[in-house]
Amino acid sequence: MKRIISAIVHDRPGVLNRVSSMFRRRGFNIASLAVGHSEKEGFSRMTIVVDNVEGMQADQITTQLDNVVEVVEAADITDHPTVIRETALIKVAATPSTRSTTTWEWTRITWRWPISPVALSPCSATAHRSAS
Repeated sequence: MKRIISAIVHDRPGVLNRVSSMFRRRGFNIASLAVGHSEKEGFSRMTIVVDNVEGMQADQITTQLDNVVEVVEAADITDHPTVIRETALIKVAATPSTRSTTTWEWTRITWRWPISPVALSPCSATAHRSAS
């Protein structure tokens, strides 16, 4: 079963390496890992999805994460209400000599899938696609 672990960590170099090394040493497989700024200044939030972990092992992971010096707080949020969304940014090269062909392809792609244009520049076009 997949488990989602959330951790608040100090925003310092090497923290990602220490946390991922803890998972490696314990033999857990990280399926997904995302890191971003948190609501607190000087801290980051790590969201880690771990494969093939049972409930007792999830408690073990959070306990071991709490022992990593840079980790302020760790919790298993698998059973909490969450919004899970996948996002893709698509960038297509569009030089002035290929602009007409690229524009036609771009129109065809955006018509077929619900893609939102994000940016157009002289050399490229970028679009955004989200799915639940």
